[in-house]
Amino acid sequence: MTLRFTLHRSEEPEICGVCFRQAGHTGTVEPRTMSGVQWMCDLCNAKLGMKVALMTPTKLEKAEAEAFDNAIETHITALVASIMAVMWEDGIRDLDAMSGRLEQVVEKIFESGEPSKVIAQMFLTYSNKMRKATSALDEQIPF
Repeated sequence: MTLRFTLHRSEEPEICGVCFRQAGHTGTVEPRTMSGVQWMCDLCNAKLGMKVALMTPTKLEKAEAEAFDNAIETHITALVASIMAVMWEDGIRDLDAMSGRLEQVVEKIFESGEPSKVIAQMFLTYSNKMRKATSALDEQIPF
């Protein structure tokens, strides 16, 4: 399985094959299209797993790209605002004030924790969109 955001690939049950959250102990196998087991999180089920297993790579990539774009569009304003708030608090009023201070400012941005919360929300939005897109598919499931 490969996680789109990080390109992390693993044969271990770490990533849900449907929504890309942390996988649990449920998996599906569709020998015509996949080698091995497709693991799923506790929120997804075998029917959703089989829909993903039966999808063509092009269809899956399109669904992933749409979910990715939706997550970014939904949260980009909050992400930029959280970064700019830290910069403002640090006395940066224009780009000239960033000269020689970029590393320090980046550390403060991550120390604040707010951008991390927004990025976590982006992941949740992405995984929920993937689950909804998969649920809406009309793939022929053998059960």
